Amino acid sequence: MTAAEVLFEQQARLLPGRFPELALVFKDGKPVVEGYIILRDVTGIEIDRYQVCIEATNGYPYRFPKTFETGGRIPPSIEWHKFPEDGSCCLASPPAEIQACRMGLQLLDFIELHLTPYFFNQKFRELNGYFKDECPHGLPATINYFSELLDTESHSIIIKALRLAQGPYLPDRTSKCFCDSGKKYRKCHRERFLKLKEYIPKKEDIAFFIKCLEGN
Repeated sequence: MTAAEVLFEQQARLLPGRFPELALVFKDGKPVVEGYIILRDVTGIEIDRYQVCIEATNGYPYRFPKTFETGGRIPPSIEWHKFPEDGSCCLASPPAEIQACRMGLQLLDFIELHLTPYFFNQKFRELNGYFKDECPHGLPATINYFSELLDTESHSIIIKALRLAQGPYLPDRTSKCFCDSGKKYRKCHRERFLKLKEYIPKKEDIAFFIKCLEGN
C-alpha cells in the first residue's frame, strides 16, 4: 500500500467509536470505508442516511479522500455536486480543499466537517428543489474563492497576489499595496495576503491556480 493508504487505514480504524455505521474494508488490497452517513436533527433523531464509499487519494491527507454516494440517490451531474466522470462527490473548490487540508486531514474531521454537511445540503435540495448554500462549479468556484479571500473582483489583482505569494514578498510598513489602490500595504491587503500565503502554502499549487486564471 502507499503511504497515503496506510495512513487512511490507520485513521479508518478509529471511525466506529464516532461513526458506527461506517466500516473499514479492503478491496483489491486497498483500504476503503463503506457504510452510511447518518443525518440527525438537533435532538439526535435520525432523519435520513446516505450510503457511501470513501477511498484514499494519492494526496491524502493533504487532499480530500474520494467519496462516492453509492445508494443511487444523487444524479451524476455537476449541478448536484457529483462529478459525472467518475460519480465522486464534489465537496469543495480546489483552493478551499487545499486550505482545509493544509495541516493534514483527519478522517474523523473530514466526515464531520465536510461530508456530513454535504449530505445535509443534498437532503435540503431533495426537499426544496435547490441547495441552501449553493456554490459555483469548476473555474468559477476557484475565482470566487480568491475573490472572497482577497476582497476583489479583479482577476489581475488576484493573479498579482498569487505571483507575489510564490516568493518571499513581505513589504515594510510604509510600502504601497500591490493592488495599486494607493493605500499603504498594512492598511489594505496585508491581512488578506498573509491568509493567502497561509491557506495555499505550496508554490506548485499557486502556479496551478495562476495558470487556470490566466487561461480564463
